[in-house]
Amino acid sequence: MKKSKIVLFSFFAGLIATFLILRYVYKDHRDIATESASFRLVSSELITEFSTDAEAATTKYLDQTVEISGEVSGVSEAYFTLNQSIVCYTDSLSISKISNSQQIKAKGRFIGYDDLLEEIKFDQVTIIHE
Repeated sequence: MKKSKIVLFSFFAGLIATFLILRYVYKDHRDIATESASFRLVSSELITEFSTDAEAATTKYLDQTVEISGEVSGVSEAYFTLNQSIVCYTDSLSISKISNSQQIKAKGRFIGYDDLLEEIKFDQVTIIHE
């Protein structure tokens, strides 16, 4: 009798532990488009902050949702560039709506700074205002 209670308790404890582990591992993905921005900046401010102290700026913005506004300086198939230094990766539908020299406001997740090319990179970018 006592042995069966221990086995039953162990089974349910293992079941609960398995559920919690799977829930932790398979979390829902972030939807940057619906998140509110942690920071709202003009592209020139962001560029100045990274040219002053790239390490501190990277720590401040890493994995944060940032709203940036600026002039489109380049458009490619998978990304567009703001003020020649901010690379914004987005879907092709959003890219088809923008053109060079256009003022836009966009929101995305900061993923890093490239020291070699001096590029500030965002992904999951959505255009808020054209």
